[in-house]
Amino acid sequence: MPIFLSGLTNAQMCGINDECFGMFVSNCGLSESFYYENIEEKRGDMALTAVIGNRRQLNRQLLDYAAQRAPSLIIDCANVADPHKLYPRFSLNVLQNIYVIELELLYKFRDVLRYIDEYAIECGVKDIIVTTTDHLFHYQDEVENADIYEHAWEMLKQLGCRHNIVTGITPSSLQVQLAGRFCDQIGVGHGAHSYFATAHD
Repeated sequence: MPIFLSGLTNAQMCGINDECFGMFVSNCGLSESFYYENIEEKRGDMALTAVIGNRRQLNRQLLDYAAQRAPSLIIDCANVADPHKLYPRFSLNVLQNIYVIELELLYKFRDVLRYIDEYAIECGVKDIIVTTTDHLFHYQDEVENADIYEHAWEMLKQLGCRHNIVTGITPSSLQVQLAGRFCDQIGVGHGAHSYFATAHD
């Protein structure tokens, strides 16, 4: 069952440099113009967005973003949604409109995605935020893990047709190529062009 959360502390911008972002874009087979053009075109629409950055700082930013977009739903794959860190920055009204599903297992992540659309509609949320997934416990079978991750991204892509989905990935993550294949837009978590700095209602 999900728990009710409050808001988050101010997130610091991620420490990922331009060279690292360039490598990320290149690994995905994209040009930098893909990011800059699509991030502006798709903003505000229902979409699947990946934001790349330093794991710790990025997850803080994702939780902060969830509070700003309340009512929202967090799929917490990184064990970072601690409600004690959230109050009193956000009002009680905000706290009661952030829903969290905590996950530790890779196969449970895929299973949750199967019913998350219905749950999001029931809770009245349009924004679904997914913290970084690269520390989920998994099978000791790389092929099976890759299949589960790919299936999860396929489901996230479908959800992006009905909800605003924002998920965090790290530069060294296995998710880099999958983000390039499935995302409508890719952003960074730092600097003037940060997804979070330019996000608006």
